[in-house]
Amino acid sequence: MDALLQVIVERLIALWKRVSSGHRADETWSRVAENLGLACSGTGFGKDLRLSGTLDGVPIEAEIFEHVERKKNKDEATLHTRYSVQLTGVWFRMTIQPVRPTGRRRYHAVTRTILTGDGPFDRAFCVRGDDPEVLTAYCDEERRAAIRVFHRRRRGTKITSEAIVNEVGFLEDNALRMTRTLHALVELARAMMKDIGNEEPAGEKPAVEKPAAVEPAEKPAPEPTEVLVPVPRVARDDQVVSSKESDDLTVAAVAETLFGNGVSSFDAKQRFVDEFAGKRVRWSGVLEQVESFGSDVHFGGTPGTRVTLHLVPSEGTPSGTVSVVAGLPPEEAERLRDARGQRMEGSGRLIDCDPFLRRLFVGE
Repeated sequence: MDALLQVIVERLIALWKRVSSGHRADETWSRVAENLGLACSGTGFGKDLRLSGTLDGVPIEAEIFEHVERKKNKDEATLHTRYSVQLTGVWFRMTIQPVRPTGRRRYHAVTRTILTGDGPFDRAFCVRGDDPEVLTAYCDEERRAAIRVFHRRRRGTKITSEAIVNEVGFLEDNALRMTRTLHALVELARAMMKDIGNEEPAGEKPAVEKPAAVEPAEKPAPEPTEVLVPVPRVARDDQVVSSKESDDLTVAAVAETLFGNGVSSFDAKQRFVDEFAGKRVRWSGVLEQVESFGSDVHFGGTPGTRVTLHLVPSEGTPSGTVSVVAGLPPEEAERLRDARGQRMEGSGRLIDCDPFLRRLFVGE
């Protein structure tokens, strides 16, 4: 009887602590969001607390997730906090994360481990990529120092070509600590995105340049999407242009599933893989941006043209806009630069999504 009473008391105490921590987290996240001009949604006790927005011009996000660990033949769930910040302009494939406590480095079938030449850094961090020369040049002294400084106080960090993700093993309920972490993430992101170029500008050399002697990536660039053509009529942006090759997906349907209220970036990525990857679409929108590239993380290791269509779903979608990014042949750049601001139409297969910037990437 005494043992049963003790178990009941322990569970009541644990429940009280969790509720108390959840309420503190609600207040903390709301206060931090208000101070930094970010959006906050959900409740800590409901495990769906989420903070998102732009801090000093950098897209950033924080969320609560349930971590399940096997202990004593049963699963135990605890609430952890995940911070993530968007990286842009990193055109080569990379992953940087701490070496496991055992000293073993993570194996990856596609990329390979790269040594930067900095002994202490190489012993502490595992750097992977598919282009050793470019990645070694990228991991210069300034970036290595920025990674060390961040990692000194904040473990569990992974840096990829698309984002920096930091996970902590508790429900964050300290406003000062959370604010410092968000600012530190932005600082690290700025260091990682500094002086990156995907092609040599006229008159100067980029800090990270793909050497001319290096062969193109083994994986060839995917076949380009259908060349964009002007739309001679005014069509609703969420309307699928009739085509027997289209999977009849509207912008509204995709945006609601991936970018709807309460959908985290990680959930969006998983939903994209499960429901939309490889589906063929044919959409229309306003041509917003035209860029030439020598190599692109989404469109392969050969030169091409990256175009961005600006879509505004008219109904049934979350507030905001959606963009579609497509890779085209290099010769299309000159023609399309003069067409910016015009309504265009094109088709291709969905290959990736960027939840932070609400972008969908289309290839063939």
